[in-house]
Amino acid sequence: MKILHVIGTPGHGSGRQVINLAENMRDLGHELHIIYSGTRISPDFRRQLDGLSNIQRCEVAMLRNPHPADLKSTLQIRSYIYRNGPFDVVHGHSSKAGALARLAATGSGAVRVYTPHAFVTIDPLLPWKERRVFGRIEQILSHVSDGIIVLSDEERCEGISLGIPERRLFQIPPAIKIPAAPARHIVRGNLGFEDREICVGFVGRFVRQKAGDRLVRAFAIAAQQDARLRLLMIGDGEARHQLHEEAERLDLGRKVIWTGETPSAEAFGAIDIFVQPSRYEGLSASTVEAMALGIPVVVTACGGMSSLVEQGVNGFIIPQSSEDEIAASLAQAIAALAADESLRRRMGQASLEKSAGFDPARVTHDILELYTKLAMEKRSMRIDRRTFAQGPLMHDLDAPRRPAQHAVTSLASPVDHVCAEAGNVPLISAVTVTLNAGKTLERTIDSVQRQTYPAVEHIIVDGGSTDETLDIVKARVRPRDLWVSERDRGISDAFNKGIALARGEYVQIVNADDWLSPDQLAYGSEVLTKTGADFVFGDCICYEDGKPAFRYRGDPNYGSSIAKRLPPMNIASMLIRRSAYQQFGCYSLEYRNAMDYDWLARAHSRGARGAYDPRIVAHMSIEGRSVLLFRQTAREVRRIAVEHGRNWAMAGLEYQYNVAKTALSKPVKRSCKPLYDLVRSTINPAYRPLR
Repeated sequence: MKILHVIGTPGHGSGRQVINLAENMRDLGHELHIIYSGTRISPDFRRQLDGLSNIQRCEVAMLRNPHPADLKSTLQIRSYIYRNGPFDVVHGHSSKAGALARLAATGSGAVRVYTPHAFVTIDPLLPWKERRVFGRIEQILSHVSDGIIVLSDEERCEGISLGIPERRLFQIPPAIKIPAAPARHIVRGNLGFEDREICVGFVGRFVRQKAGDRLVRAFAIAAQQDARLRLLMIGDGEARHQLHEEAERLDLGRKVIWTGETPSAEAFGAIDIFVQPSRYEGLSASTVEAMALGIPVVVTACGGMSSLVEQGVNGFIIPQSSEDEIAASLAQAIAALAADESLRRRMGQASLEKSAGFDPARVTHDILELYTKLAMEKRSMRIDRRTFAQGPLMHDLDAPRRPAQHAVTSLASPVDHVCAEAGNVPLISAVTVTLNAGKTLERTIDSVQRQTYPAVEHIIVDGGSTDETLDIVKARVRPRDLWVSERDRGISDAFNKGIALARGEYVQIVNADDWLSPDQLAYGSEVLTKTGADFVFGDCICYEDGKPAFRYRGDPNYGSSIAKRLPPMNIASMLIRRSAYQQFGCYSLEYRNAMDYDWLARAHSRGARGAYDPRIVAHMSIEGRSVLLFRQTAREVRRIAVEHGRNWAMAGLEYQYNVAKTALSKPVKRSCKPLYDLVRSTINPAYRPLR
């Protein structure tokens, strides 16, 4: 094949991956071309590029942010494609180069592939207006893409939430080639390390995403506990001066060594503890390189880190919370590794073993297989995706995958320990999303911790509460639990974050004003085991003024109406296989209220199977639910039903009927509750009044 790679950020991780792919594809007999941005090229990438033979290259200026000059860059790329083509594949890497490459290749006949190396919308600090704009751009450009390669589950869920068609998303890890490094004593000697000193290392761009500032603050704390520690910062970038100033402010002096754009292989040999404190990631290539060299790693919970690091086995994962808490947790992990040489050795060996799954030859095989598949589809050849054997690393979204069983907090017990203590039963992850829920959260936590099912972890995703919520969380979480507090993009985003952090085979969503029956998870697990269903649901008791008001029965025949309207399925009672989220996607950020109906309708249309059991009973408080909220939800339900094939006129009529019915029911309920109960139970058989 004739393949063109276009990269806009030829820095550390993405640049090395492109070099590795191009080199492997060339060695397999393919013709390779590379277009790169000269405005953001690193010396390390330049050296590697100059070392490649029989690969044609071209420099095109590509600015980081949207700019009128993007038109010129697109035309230059298009000119190269037509002068040097025809190409079989044009593969863009990073947001800007991916956009320009796909537009430039339109109409050329080439397969258009895009690897974002972390969608920019994953950035938790991105202003909502920019997130909305960039998300819409990604959604629009997905329609001129034949395939989009994501590196982790979180990135895949982000793509789905942006509205990218699932059939275009393919999960393949990065190609990481580990070059030979000089002997350890030579590297440490060249850098000025003494034998007794312990090196904490960072490799990456000095930009806000990579969060070098977190590491500098954490190192300052850890260095106060252990005088042997020194910090090695490998890289360069726009935040270089701020990092230097922060180190000086903390009086770190000779404790920090700045190497600049040194080839990472030449400095990795000095590192005893590798730290990657990123705010967001696709999947960190530097972390994989450190693992392949047998180094224990400390990372923050983002991107595909949970697929790289197993808590307490080959390193520690620090949950995303406040900046001060992250720095303190990083320092705690660094100090623990520094104090125990046997722990470093044991975790380093585990890192080496886990890194074997990132063989660049195997990754290259999977990507070439994807190119072939997409080329056949582009030529309108009718194929069955199941006829293609899945490569050892490639995960097509049409095939279910087992969930990763990795912890995501520095204090949580390993999964195998939790399950072994419980009799080796499947772990269940209860996910609670909160925002200023101090009045009701403790009741929710009690209901999770009092489950008769023995293996339950509780993941609490807080949106940045300012009341007593976090005090309650800190006081009540168990060693096996995890909590995270940071700004999010709404309930769907918080749900998705909790699912990404979950280690269990099953996931139970329990909101901060809902609570579980003591046997709810035990019954749910039993039904899923017996039936093999993708999810199980039951009934829900709803409360008004703190008292049971009515019981809402689940509908075992939901399949007959789910494409038209939201049937009684009681999301609060629903236990879902984590593999179902991996197969059918996570919750869409397009919906603020009816995200559960969107997920259920999408999953049902793709063959998901649910089971009903009346023994499963959830509890929900419905105080404060306004007519405005109902109308917003009803509009979203109408939109989802139309997207799944319902006639828009009928969907509109049902929306008007539901709004009118709800408005008229209010005065009837206030004036004559028995009449209200009679009429409602007649119209809706799922409704059963309790008082």
